[in-house]
Amino acid sequence: MKQLIWDLPTRIFHWALAVCVLAAYGIAQLVSHHSPWFYAHIFFGIMAGWLVFWRVIWGFTGSRYARWGALYFRPGETIAYFRSIIQGNGRYYAGHNPGSALAIIGMLVLIVGTVASGLLIGITGNEAFEELHEILPNLLLIVIGLHIVGVLLATYMHKEAYTLSMFNGRKSGGEVESISSSRRWMGTFLLVYLLAGGAYFAQGIDAATGTLNLSGTGITIPLGESEEEEHEGAEDEEGEEDEHGDNGGMMGAESNAPNQQQSNDNDRDDDDDDDDDDDDD
Repeated sequence: MKQLIWDLPTRIFHWALAVCVLAAYGIAQLVSHHSPWFYAHIFFGIMAGWLVFWRVIWGFTGSRYARWGALYFRPGETIAYFRSIIQGNGRYYAGHNPGSALAIIGMLVLIVGTVASGLLIGITGNEAFEELHEILPNLLLIVIGLHIVGVLLATYMHKEAYTLSMFNGRKSGGEVESISSSRRWMGTFLLVYLLAGGAYFAQGIDAATGTLNLSGTGITIPLGESEEEEHEGAEDEEGEEDEHGDNGGMMGAESNAPNQQQSNDNDRDDDDDDDDDDDDD
């Protein structure tokens, strides 16, 4: 019998985070760092961090399967679970299983690291954070891939639509495993939290100065080069190319000058020979 397992806020969080992470990653792969669209990558990254901040709090105040305690499994139980997966008879869990618990913790940690390293690039200008910001999203993508594989395996072994349960909140289980409420009021609050946060951060991102202005706090976070600095950088690159071109032309003219001089000397020598021949006649 289907029981209510996932509350509404958890389901909204799940899909909203998926959209933010995939959007941030996809934009970063498709556009240049100097493109105005790159600020959309920054926006979705910040929103992913904003969602994780809410999830940390919900882990202490949420319903039964949303709490951090639901993600804890003893090492022996975790090992036994993966062994049973390999044998093709994995144990069924109404809530999180040890595999999904590890994936969730891994994804949340990697998202925090990715957002933090991205902000620290502009704050410190340290290339180490830039390298870290390139590595962590790829690791996150690997964990997401493993999570999806795990969901597909569980769906196949237990003949239950795990993905559908993250839409309607229901999975197979006994009444004792069901949660008492979907927490719709908190789901509404989460939507307001997302919209308010999105509007706040969107108006705070200033592409002209390359900064994030946190209104009401007096805090301004540099995000990288401003549009003016990027334009100046492009002009400098063009100037260098023109200079190289001019130097190449000058070098070409200088290299041709000796050849031209030698050609003129040869012509004069030929004229002198012709004059000598005329005198002999």
